Amino acid sequence: MQPVKVEINLPMPAAMQKRWSNGRFISERVKQQVLVMAYGFRRNRTLDRSSKEYLVDVLAEIPSGYRSFVRRDQWVTDKLAWVEALIALSINAAALAPFFASGAREWRAEVAA
Repeated sequence: MQPVKVEINLPMPAAMQKRWSNGRFISERVKQQVLVMAYGFRRNRTLDRSSKEYLVDVLAEIPSGYRSFVRRDQWVTDKLAWVEALIALSINAAALAPFFASGAREWRAEVAA
């Protein structure tokens, strides 16, 4: 695998969204799409209502302005962290197609990051 560009989801801690659901308010973090370089993929077994995978974990180089938005347990090195990406985005679908076709659980780039 060679490093590829993908769009990842990063939660914005200061931007909370409240919505009404089942008789109560639910507070959620607003997520922003950020274009980054990916050095690895890992399957995320979260399924949607139609029982299909819709998220994948991406080992991505996080831009310096967004590093404070990533949790400590997600970091692998000082620049790389495992974050979620939506499979359905057109840029991600093209980058993730070989990964899903292989049937592997995890891919890492051969190039040292």
